[in-house]
Amino acid sequence: MSVNRSAIVLGVVLALLSTSSTAVRAGATSAAASYEYSDTRELVSTVEDAAQMLAARGTDAFADFAEPASRWLHGTDYLYVYSADGRCLFNSGQPELVGKAMQDYRDVGGRPVVQELMAIAANPDPHAADWVFFLFQEGNVLTPLWKTSYNVKATLPDGRVVVVGSGRSNLKMERRFVTEGVDAAAAMLAAEGPDAAFKAIAEPSSRFNVLGSYAFVLDMQGHTLVDPSFPTMPGRDLSGMTDAIGRAYVSELLGKLASADTASTMFFWRANPNDVPQRKAIYARKVASGGKTYIVGTEYLLPTPIWMN
Repeated sequence: MSVNRSAIVLGVVLALLSTSSTAVRAGATSAAASYEYSDTRELVSTVEDAAQMLAARGTDAFADFAEPASRWLHGTDYLYVYSADGRCLFNSGQPELVGKAMQDYRDVGGRPVVQELMAIAANPDPHAADWVFFLFQEGNVLTPLWKTSYNVKATLPDGRVVVVGSGRSNLKMERRFVTEGVDAAAAMLAAEGPDAAFKAIAEPSSRFNVLGSYAFVLDMQGHTLVDPSFPTMPGRDLSGMTDAIGRAYVSELLGKLASADTASTMFFWRANPNDVPQRKAIYARKVASGGKTYIVGTEYLLPTPIWMN
């Protein structure tokens, strides 16, 4: 998929999801309330408040954002601001980026991070907001870490549109991250058709890769059509798959989707035979496209209870 086509598709998907992912920003508290974990709510509230400051004070707010040991800058937490065309206007964590055109920046996995910020700016919703997940080399850590960033569109007093955001590398997986990613993939499949959507969903650097949890596509019988985890094994029949305790969790999911548009199921998974089982879940959505019905879903790890450690 070309860069221009990627930007267009991102804009379409973000617009389709504007009702769910950009719920009315009456204030930072209301925007944050739908998240399960306090760290997520804190990040959302911080960025929402920063967007309101930018709308009221414009670039004069940058001085506050750069104040050490403040709400805006402490530890590894910092704010960044990008113009609608991808130029870095402010970054207290990486000040060397300020003034640079970053629209072609990709993370180590090839994800067009700044283009996703540009898509938020291009969203017609004046209060658009979205999450961007990317791999980031933080400090002296040898292996890149997944970073979860929350980003909000703001209009400065002079009329310029910007995106302000902040990210953390230690946020827990929110169920909402998964549901919004699956719903976005399903919206693309409905709007673009199987050929274009399957190619986009299969791309490891796409926005449908949420913290290493990939979106997949099945037919209604449980055969894989898009499976980024096993790209060289198309057409696998998952209908008889069982988990670490013998539960036929895929069959259970298929049964739920026979009479519902969305479904979830939980199962136990071992990375290695001698490992303690971990809890995973699948969220999936049924979608019609090109005269056929498909299942789009993502599996993800659930927090492990103390008694299982």
